[in-house]
Amino acid sequence: MKINLSDMMDRWTGPLPALEDLPVEDMDALRARTLEKVRAQGKGTKRRRIPRAVLLAAVLAACVVGGSAAAGLTFRNDRIVGSVEEALAEVEATGAESYGFSSPNRDKPVTLDHLISKRRVTPDRWTNPENLGGVAGFTWVNWQHLTVTDADGPLLARTVTGKTDTNFPVRAVKYEYAAETPSQLAEVGPRHLALDHAWLEGTYDAPAWTCFYLDQRDGRGRETGESLVALYATPAGRWFQVEYDYAATGPVPGFSYLVESSYDRVETYTSATGLESVIKTASGWLWAEVQTDHGFLTLTGVWLTVEEAEAILDHISLPTAPAP
Repeated sequence: MKINLSDMMDRWTGPLPALEDLPVEDMDALRARTLEKVRAQGKGTKRRRIPRAVLLAAVLAACVVGGSAAAGLTFRNDRIVGSVEEALAEVEATGAESYGFSSPNRDKPVTLDHLISKRRVTPDRWTNPENLGGVAGFTWVNWQHLTVTDADGPLLARTVTGKTDTNFPVRAVKYEYAAETPSQLAEVGPRHLALDHAWLEGTYDAPAWTCFYLDQRDGRGRETGESLVALYATPAGRWFQVEYDYAATGPVPGFSYLVESSYDRVETYTSATGLESVIKTASGWLWAEVQTDHGFLTLTGVWLTVEEAEAILDHISLPTAPAP
């Protein structure tokens, strides 16, 4: 999903204001000047989704890393703070050299019909050689050749090959699938995410042809990453989608401070399956995020309640077994 299959979520990661190299006796004055610079740089900045692969690496891991004995995972979620001042005090105490602040997308909530139309562009153009974008993992790839292996039926399949966009390009291949429903997509993947399809499709609608899976490998067939997106809806027009990005090379970079007052509601939640998440709402949007060493799970919803999001997370798990 990198040109991502969804553009609902993002974060701002502004540069750290330069501090004086000379000793400063008045630390309160220094903190005030730093805060002023951070606010000045962040003023008027509109959030835009950027690929997880290019986010800054977390340098405050000790502050945010948590373990889940049940799931055998290490979580690296955003750090919730009460104010920017609190975050800066922590930065000063830990000596961090890089950090960011998360702020909400306050655009008007997207309608279900609009999102369905947007998601169906990919299967409608399944055989179009100009529709090759999207990567999984950390490496950008210049995709060049398309081979369609199945253009009919409930599960579409195609293979795309190209070379990495690096100083020393190497061959890359991705296997893409589009399905009529998420449960039909399950026969091909993902390997590192498990959805309770019976519960999800029994509780919510699954609009046809709005779910996708991407399995990316290097020239030797070794896994480099995988991505999934699946859309669900209610009869009343509310919706949510599950997105998952996995990078075999890990750890997945990306860390921000999350200021509570920037959102309508912020909380942490540990699911029945052992997922440690951060759930936040603002202006009709809901985001539930789970970040681990190798993956980033996002649940994005419109007019979805926190309680509904918690129940959904209870039916999602992240297997830790190595990929075949």
